[in-house]
Amino acid sequence: MKGSRKEQIRQAAITVIAQEGFHGATTDKIAAQARVAVGTIYNYFKNKEDILAHIFAVEYEKRLHFFTRLEEEDIHPLDKIKGILTMHFAGVRENPNLVRVILEEKNFFHRYYERGPDCDQCLQGFLEQVINRGVGEGKLRPCDPEMVAVVLFGFIEAIMGRYLCISNGGDDNDFLEAAVNEIIALLAEGLVSA
Repeated sequence: MKGSRKEQIRQAAITVIAQEGFHGATTDKIAAQARVAVGTIYNYFKNKEDILAHIFAVEYEKRLHFFTRLEEEDIHPLDKIKGILTMHFAGVRENPNLVRVILEEKNFFHRYYERGPDCDQCLQGFLEQVINRGVGEGKLRPCDPEMVAVVLFGFIEAIMGRYLCISNGGDDNDFLEAAVNEIIALLAEGLVSA
């Protein structure tokens, strides 16, 4: 594994939690996966809840950095949304175990870490910002940006779940690329034929 010891433990925790679920994951299993002593985990984390919080926080920071850069670009709002979707699905493709952890453990995370970074709200919040700005600039039709962001976020979650089912650990790039294109077409053209 590359990176720091803390990152090594985080990656091991992702693997173990994806396989065992949060409740089935133990610090012993995480330590074994990370190839460190159990005591080493406690040099970096208070408990496994703290490890889960760190998993979500790292993903939050990645997206925050990407969205901040994207927001500065002078491109159409649909291109920004496409960029967000492409970046997000690249992460899905790169680490399906992380996606399993996020999808399966987010409710547990929200119950225990209401004050911490919220990856779902980050993604949904940035989509809402892009839509709101696009409406304000007259580049998107008037709509309820929060509601549209909720709908888009629902699409994203459903696509991530479907990808995990159909890829079965393999790599099905066509599905994710088609999903991005279909969502953008739906936003740009709707469903009604001319």
